[in-house]
Amino acid sequence: GGSWPHEFYVPAYVRRYPFFLARIAGHDEHGLICVDDTALTAGGDVLIDRHGEATSVWEEQQKLIQQLDVEGTRTREFCTKLETLGVMETFDADFHPQLEAAQEQQLKPVRINGLLRVSRKALSGLDDAELADLVRTQSMQIIEAHLNSLGRFDRLLNRFAVAASRLN
Repeated sequence: GGSWPHEFYVPAYVRRYPFFLARIAGHDEHGLICVDDTALTAGGDVLIDRHGEATSVWEEQQKLIQQLDVEGTRTREFCTKLETLGVMETFDADFHPQLEAAQEQQLKPVRINGLLRVSRKALSGLDDAELADLVRTQSMQIIEAHLNSLGRFDRLLNRFAVAASRLN
């Protein structure tokens, strides 16, 4: 129905939609804020007032988009560090949708290929200095959050499958 359950955290990547930042080749320091205009509605929030000034709604949205850009850069740097350490691995996720008991429709299992994750086995093979660096830089906390979130991925995909089944 276009809404997110209140009991769940809404990722910033989702909150910024329908806006996103595009990088222009040769202009790395600046980006261009773009919009998926198919998601705009006549009854939506006013972003620019009648005098051509940004509203507080747009200022907050713009701040979120810029923050995501900064965090995206940090994420790419962090992933490069993990790749350098050799702790990343590809994996395929098999997902078996579970519809509500009242629904008789059966959904086929889905496989998502080519995902990346941190390998616990590879982590345990790091030397003491590398492990200490991960702990000191709080990288280990990020890695643990990443691995824990993978355990919740099924729940998110299941919500999507249930919602999609209602549209069919």
